[in-house]
Amino acid sequence: MKHEFDERQQQIRAKVFRHGFTIAIVLLLLDAFLASMGIFWAPPFFRNIIMVTLITTPVGVEFIFRGVFFTKQSERITYTAGFGGVSIFLLVMSLKHIAEGAEITENGGLSEFGCGFVIALLFFVNAGCGLVQLLRERKADRE
Repeated sequence: MKHEFDERQQQIRAKVFRHGFTIAIVLLLLDAFLASMGIFWAPPFFRNIIMVTLITTPVGVEFIFRGVFFTKQSERITYTAGFGGVSIFLLVMSLKHIAEGAEITENGGLSEFGCGFVIALLFFVNAGCGLVQLLRERKADRE
């Protein structure tokens, strides 16, 4: 599948990728700095997933709102539905565990359940932004 972005859209995408690269550098340096001080804010496996999600979420949101993520509406709907379904599932499971007494934090950092909750929230942000953009497009099409 080939995406057809015009020159202006390609320039916007390049800027967004640069923003993502900057976010990645800052977050990785911050994580390394905290680790060098003995501060581990999440279990290693989840820390990596959260870092990737923290990097990709603002990039995805900027792509969505600047209109350079997907060229087809069906792709936008699939993206929004996918992230929406996963985020709702993860949020429900996280809230269920928290309601049953699971702690969000432990030993000064996020617990596994806390990490799952943070990931669910970041996925929900992606889904919400996709939904907002879809609604904006439908409104513009009606006008």
